[in-house]
Amino acid sequence: MSGRKRSGAQNRKRKREAEIAFKKSSVLLAANISSLESEDGGYQPSVLEHDVGANVENIAVSEENIIQTDISVCAERNSDNTEDRETQHSDESVESNEEDNISGREAANNKTHYDVQSDAVPDVLKFHDVGYLDFDEVTKLPKVPQSLRDELITLGPILFQHTDNLPSLHGERSITSAWFKRRLANGEEVNRLWLLYSPINKAAYCFCCLLFTSSPSNSRASFELKNGLNKWRKPEKLKCHENNLSHRRAFTTWKEAERRLIDGTGIAAIAQAQIHSEKQRWRDILQRILTCIKFSVSQNLALRGHEENLNPRTDENVGNFLALIKLIAQFDPVLAKHVQHAEQNPGSVSYLSPEIQNEFIHILASTVKSQLLQDIRKSKYYGILLDSTPDLGHREQLSQIIRFVDVNFQTKQVTIKESFLGYIEIHSKDAASLEKVIVERLKSDAISLADCRAQCYDNAAVMAGHISGLQQRILKRESATRWSARLEAVRAIFEGLNELVQLLEKLSEDSTMTPETRSGAEQLQACILKFNFIVLLQFWNTVLGKIDRVQKRLQDPTMNFKEAATDIESLEQEFVKLRDDLSQAAVENAKTKCTVWGVQVNRRIRQRKRMPGELEKDAGLSPEEEIVRVMKNVFDRLQQEMSTRFSRLKDLNTKFGFLLDVKTLLSDTDEDAIRRDCTDFANFYDINSHQWPRTFHQNWRLQNAAQ
Repeated sequence: MSGRKRSGAQNRKRKREAEIAFKKSSVLLAANISSLESEDGGYQPSVLEHDVGANVENIAVSEENIIQTDISVCAERNSDNTEDRETQHSDESVESNEEDNISGREAANNKTHYDVQSDAVPDVLKFHDVGYLDFDEVTKLPKVPQSLRDELITLGPILFQHTDNLPSLHGERSITSAWFKRRLANGEEVNRLWLLYSPINKAAYCFCCLLFTSSPSNSRASFELKNGLNKWRKPEKLKCHENNLSHRRAFTTWKEAERRLIDGTGIAAIAQAQIHSEKQRWRDILQRILTCIKFSVSQNLALRGHEENLNPRTDENVGNFLALIKLIAQFDPVLAKHVQHAEQNPGSVSYLSPEIQNEFIHILASTVKSQLLQDIRKSKYYGILLDSTPDLGHREQLSQIIRFVDVNFQTKQVTIKESFLGYIEIHSKDAASLEKVIVERLKSDAISLADCRAQCYDNAAVMAGHISGLQQRILKRESATRWSARLEAVRAIFEGLNELVQLLEKLSEDSTMTPETRSGAEQLQACILKFNFIVLLQFWNTVLGKIDRVQKRLQDPTMNFKEAATDIESLEQEFVKLRDDLSQAAVENAKTKCTVWGVQVNRRIRQRKRMPGELEKDAGLSPEEEIVRVMKNVFDRLQQEMSTRFSRLKDLNTKFGFLLDVKTLLSDTDEDAIRRDCTDFANFYDINSHQWPRTFHQNWRLQNAAQ
């Protein structure tokens, strides 16, 4: 019989047997799933939809041994019209169910587990291309985790069809939009929703067979393997595949899984609900435990007792924490059930041990400290209060307290706060060691030492000593600031001088302020409204601005010594040009502001006392001439300091700078300068002053000629 062609009756008999087996497997699958869902706690989180679908084949084979999974409609082209109508009816019902599920799928899309904007989302969801699935290198089958399978089912296959991105090959066959349509016997045209196209692999795939593979290894179709179907000359494989028993089984499993996901009645949904319930229960328990710890800590109550056990063997005190837990458990059912379980099951997870209590305390302390540091940084300026004292173990501890001004702009309230940030263990009490510990702690807390405006210590010499005490050491650190910090301080006053004067005037005349506040504002206003202050304010704002630009360039890691020397030299030349003009401009602008504010410019000329032997009196200088003399002296001192401090840099640039001047070396415009630099370089290293410059010059000319 194996060598003879089967008759039409035999083919029809085999087809009917296959259909009977398929219906029986579907019934067994539904019964199996219903029994799993109806049992209390009968589910296992590791049971996947894929495993259930794969077991259907084993059940069906055990019931009907005559089923062959390679039965397809391709071998049944002689079927009669009655069988065609039955198949048509089955297909119509399946396709119509798909249209009904589209709205439900759209509602289920809101429950997606992946964030499309996140980097952790798989590429298959990011690009909507099944070609990005992870395939096994041996079996060529996709490896789809349960979470990803649920996500793909929830999204639906339409996003992965790419019917608007099909290839168009000139002179060659390719997949077309007609492949995604199917015409039934009654003339109706329906969509092939299971058919997908992958632009990355340029191949076609089956949506349901990728997710629920059930075909044996010797009869797997290209639609479910890694390379997919990419032979477009055989469109008849579409009909062969969609009428294959394995495809129908996978299609049915897909629709059942989709219905359960939409309705929330699947195994995964039940497991997720139980996981959520368990998480919420532990959150409620931990919230109550944390509340008890917060209460005890805020009231300065010790948590531990003589015997920290819910089932003490004696009448020993169990401690304030466990006693408080037992007290609340008498009125709270959640905590009562938890305490009862912990008493009946010693050693189980209860979150009541001393280690957990300490961990909670550390978390609370870290949170409180983070909030305090945030308030201190927001206030910017602060004062430090430090004092050392030994603990019970005779270990020296340094208490750290920060004093700052908290401004609430909503309620317009100003409060002076002192926040204790903790103890710092110290191993030495000398000023240098204390300075190092404090600076490191401020750095770890991200508090700038430059913003410290006050220090408070005891009268010990190591703390408040005016020569080498801790206070003096920190003051020296604060004064060693960059030019940019000084520029910011001057610029802030220069740009807001008018507002500052108005504010001080308002404070000095405000009767609601304390006498100390009014007096301090009046004295500060008197210091600001002086001719010399206004002149020097504008002068330093200009000078520091030019210095700041150069010092920022010098901090550039890519800066070489030639560029640095050039910038220093340019700054010196600019100071020479500004020496007369800037001084006079600052005086004129200051005179204008003094006229507006009613500030007196002229003052009594103070005569310098004559020394013995002097015959002539000192020619008194006017206020304008005196302040101009001061500013010119500043320029002279700046030029002198820059010339002295950067002399070695200039000398280095003179000897080797021409080697870094690539532009000049590659040009032939200044040949004499190149020869002169080479001669100086040779003389510095005591090289033959005639041979080496000539060799270097020849190589230089050859290189220019080559370019």
